[in-house]
Amino acid sequence: MKKNYKIFYVMFVLCLVTFLVGCDVLDLWDNSNGSNSSSTSGSNISTPTVSTLSYSNLTETSVVLKGKIVSTGGENPYRVGICCEDITINESLGCFYKSGTFNVGYTFEIKSFNNLISGHQYKYRAYAVNSAGTAYGGYMYFTTPSSTEISAPTGVSASDGTYADKVKIAWNSVSGATHYKVYRADASNDPKTALSSWQTSTSYNDYDVTPGNSYYYWVKAATNSSGANASDYSLYNIGYAKKVTQQYTLTTEVTPYGTGYVTPSSGTYDEGTGVTVIAHPYSDYNFDYWSGDYSGNSSLSSTTITMYSDKVLTAHFIAKLKAITDAYYNLTNTTVDIYGMIENNGSHSAHTIGWYVEDIYTGEVDSAFDYGDFGPGSYYAYVNELKPNTPYRYRFFAENDEDTSYGSWKYFTTYNY
Repeated sequence: MKKNYKIFYVMFVLCLVTFLVGCDVLDLWDNSNGSNSSSTSGSNISTPTVSTLSYSNLTETSVVLKGKIVSTGGENPYRVGICCEDITINESLGCFYKSGTFNVGYTFEIKSFNNLISGHQYKYRAYAVNSAGTAYGGYMYFTTPSSTEISAPTGVSASDGTYADKVKIAWNSVSGATHYKVYRADASNDPKTALSSWQTSTSYNDYDVTPGNSYYYWVKAATNSSGANASDYSLYNIGYAKKVTQQYTLTTEVTPYGTGYVTPSSGTYDEGTGVTVIAHPYSDYNFDYWSGDYSGNSSLSSTTITMYSDKVLTAHFIAKLKAITDAYYNLTNTTVDIYGMIENNGSHSAHTIGWYVEDIYTGEVDSAFDYGDFGPGSYYAYVNELKPNTPYRYRFFAENDEDTSYGSWKYFTTYNY
């Protein structure tokens, strides 16, 4: 009797552990499909009523199976579970359960069926246990998806400065794939960050970019929006958004109008660009000075402008020194008064004026000079010791610090008496 007591005690402990821990139940399969009801003698307690619910989260190798307590039978079940069988190979996967106290309407999930075989058909049913016995729900069925190997996308292309606000990534569609996900990194060996969810489009616009910075992009393919059968990463492609440089406008002007021109006359330039501007006077004028947004020596006809803002530059021109040979007066056989005029003296007064007188027969040239400070006006010289009845020519000139100007030749012939 003592030995039998020990055996009974061990069996009792094993049953208690099984009840409290919750593990694989001994195979509860029978050939019935639905409730397996009974009642306890002398009481109103009967087996509970349980419903088998639709599965969820089905993959090639796992599934979540569900059941629901419809009726307690007068006593809350203390165990609920799911039993599952691989119909394709006629093999039971056993039953998994939960222990506790379960009320009417309680819905339970069993997530332990995670060693399934892709492409196999399975059947399952829920069960619940109270003191009156075990009740089963009806059978439901599912088939795991077949394993599908998806190739990595090809033709991945990221735009190179095409857009200022984004990088556009595009790729070829993959046979058997329905969804794609884009990844990015700052370097080829940096961790990849997913930019998109699983999408059906074969292009993606990345707006979270810094213009001018380069980024590395990869794409994966999959067979559904959850990323099933995801491919390896594609080869990467580098892309960047166009860096937009601030630009400024240069405008040039000339005063007085019609006295010269400036190159370049105007233009738009990137920030920080140095632009060399040159003033070109027309033939009767000299460059005088720059005004406006000039830099450097304003009296030099060439200056460089650095574009950090819009600039307006004005070139000032001034008429050149201009000497004019004027008429002669009081002509005799040996003397004459010859005149000249300074029409413009440019930016400086003339410091020298004079005349050249040439004997046309002999080519002999005589001259007369005067020094001082000569502005616009008329000047003359008295010439004597000329030869009677002789042709001569003469012209006036003036000189300042910038130019020497000559008037045209004029002619006279001395009298013969």
